[in-house]
Amino acid sequence: MEFITFKQDENLRKICSYLGQSPETFSHNTLRYLEINEWIADASDEWGKRLEDILNESVDPPVLLGICLLSVVTNDSVITDAFLNLVVVGKGDCPNCGDDLERFEDGGYGKTWEVERCSCGYYHSTEPAWDESYEDV
Repeated sequence: MEFITFKQDENLRKICSYLGQSPETFSHNTLRYLEINEWIADASDEWGKRLEDILNESVDPPVLLGICLLSVVTNDSVITDAFLNLVVVGKGDCPNCGDDLERFEDGGYGKTWEVERCSCGYYHSTEPAWDESYEDV
């Protein structure tokens, strides 16, 4: 699982706390298991998706059985929900999907600013707030 992991969020914290594992260990072991069984690919087309959506795409009875067993063994719907709501992300710097952000400078009216954008639609700019005086220049 060189290129993907789980998003560091409350879902991951709940599961790791319940299991007594670090997020790194849990993420590596879980994603490796899912990859070995061909239920998930180590590819960017999975980035930003919830684990439940990825598993539903596989429509594999053993996956559904595994989720049912998780519910029975933990007897805790919060843990099961947290597991299904884990978000698979890349290991890049986009806060939405984990892809690598494209960074560049933009500018106008004698000012420059930084722009970050991603193929998933994420966009951030440090463009200053404009007042009326710049529009007339």
